[in-house]
Formats: sequence, C-alpha cells, structure tokens
Amino acid sequence: MAQTKTKRRQSEDEDEEVAPEPVAPVRERGPETMHEREHIGHEVASDLTLGGMATFLSVTTRGVNLVAGNTALTAFVPVRIVTQEQEEGRLELKPDDARVLSETGGVVAFLLGEEDSRDRYYVPVAEFLSRAELREGRQTAEFDPSWLRPFAGHPGVKRAFARLLK
Repeated sequence: MAQTKTKRRQSEDEDEEVAPEPVAPVRERGPETMHEREHIGHEVASDLTLGGMATFLSVTTRGVNLVAGNTALTAFVPVRIVTQEQEEGRLELKPDDARVLSETGGVVAFLLGEEDSRDRYYVPVAEFLSRAELREGRQTAEFDPSWLRPFAGHPGVKRAFARLLK
C-alpha cells in the first residue's frame, strides 16, 4: 500500500521551501566599548604627539574626542574622531558635531578602513563643511583623494594643526 503524506507533513515541507526574505545591510557602527574608543583615541593622539603637540583624550559615551594643544599649552584645537570600517565613497559627520567644531575651529580625524591598514585624514572642519551637504541627517562629503591627499597622515597633521605648531 502506498504511503500518503499527512496534512501536517505537507505544511512542514512547504515551510522548508520558503526562501528567507532579504535583509537590508546594516550600517557599520563605530567603536562599541570604552576600551575600543580609547584605542581609537590613542591612535590619533599618537599622530598628534609625533607631530609636536600635547594631547588630552576624552573618551565619552557619545564617541571619541580629544583636544590638541601647542607645547606651551596656550592654544587648543578640539578634534572629533570619526571611524569607518570601509571606504563608502563619502565622509560623514553629525550636524551637532559639525556645529560645535565649526564654532571652535576644530578638526575632524577620519579613520578609514580596517584597524591594521587604515588611512587617517585630518581635515579642518571648515574645509570639510565647504565640500559637504546635508544628506540623510548628516553632513556628507564625497570621498575624493585629490582634495583629501594634503590632509593624509603626518603631513595632514602638520597642515590641519599649523596654528598650533608656530
């Protein structure tokens, strides 16, 4: 006698054949723990210290910031550190951060890529905002190596923090 599938067995088979729904890609997030934030801060502080400045690191629940000062400790520049795990073709900054930094003549340190091979750009906020537009609630500038090149690595530190190095 031939076996027949029960109603229950048929519904189980149908459930197995249903393809999963596509999931929207999750946006890469910045550092999650205080230790990770501190590590990011030390990476930037190291560049600034090697560039001849004093640094004061502030790791908060809202991100990583630091203050760079001249060696006489008479002039200071706030720095906001923004990390992106992969190059997305654009650089982003929250409007609140942009406002605070623009009021004080701050610098944005963009750290792009994986930790072991990341590129670092030190961009004065005025330069960034001159190229940025408000998109999806963030100040966004297209990633363009031609305008970013002068702000890369140690030469970028010297350029972005020139007023502290006089």
